[in-house]
Amino acid sequence: MNKDLFLQQLSVNERDFFVAFDKMMDELKVHSLLVGDSIIKYKLNPKAKHVPIMCEVKNGKLRVVIGLNSLPNIKSYGGYIDSLPEHIKKDFREVKKCTFCVPVNPKDCGMLREYIIDGKPYYAHSHGRKVVIDKFLPGDCEYYKQIIIQELNHAR
Repeated sequence: MNKDLFLQQLSVNERDFFVAFDKMMDELKVHSLLVGDSIIKYKLNPKAKHVPIMCEVKNGKLRVVIGLNSLPNIKSYGGYIDSLPEHIKKDFREVKKCTFCVPVNPKDCGMLREYIIDGKPYYAHSHGRKVVIDKFLPGDCEYYKQIIIQELNHAR
C-alpha cells in the first residue's frame, strides 16, 4: 500500500505521530487498508467488516478514531485513563454520548456503561462510542497502545 499521498497531507507533527502509530499497528500485526488517499482503516483480518481503528485526514487535519467496542470492560479503562496526560484524558471525556437517553437520566439507560476519570463519572453508549484523537504530541501513541490492544482483542 502506498501511503505517500496520505503522508503528504499531514503536518510534520502529525506525520511523526502517524509514522510511529502505523509502526505500532504493524508490530501488533494489524492489517491496514488505504481508502482513497485520506483514510486508512486498521483491522485484524483484512476481510472483516468491523474496523476498530481508523486514521483519516479531515479538513486538512489528521484524526485517529478508536471505536470503544469492548464496552463491558470500559470501567477497566478508568484507572489507566487517570494516568494519562491531560490532553489525552480530554479525548475520553468527549466520547459520544447517548442520543437515545437525552434528556432522560443516563443512569436509566441499560445500554450505557459508566467509567470514572479523575473521580468524575462519564458514560459511553453501546452505539456510536468512539474516541476521536486530533491532537498529537511525541510519544502519544504509546499511551493509546493498551486501549488499542484491548479493542483489537475484542474485535477478534
